[in-house]
Amino acid sequence: MLSGRLCFLVIKFYRVTRSVIDLIIHQNKCEIRFMPKFEAAIYNSRARDAKIGGQQPSGISADWANVRFVEVEAMNENMALIKLDQDYPKKDGYVVEEITPV
Repeated sequence: MLSGRLCFLVIKFYRVTRSVIDLIIHQNKCEIRFMPKFEAAIYNSRARDAKIGGQQPSGISADWANVRFVEVEAMNENMALIKLDQDYPKKDGYVVEEITPV
């Protein structure tokens, strides 16, 4: 009997191999699909508050007081927001002001 991890790797290898075989068999029907892109307008509320108060924010560039535009690839807008929160966490003061499909 295969261990859980080994079983996962065997299944993964089978799927990749099967995909390659399918591509060879169906060469004329090959499609490449890309994930949609989203553009987010992000700023940091801590940097913005410090700028308004005439202070230098600690631990972050004062440039984050201004909106920056960041692109992210995701299956949908909700997934894009989840990805953005990983790189620009709300708990650290980052605010996604707007998100739009590109």
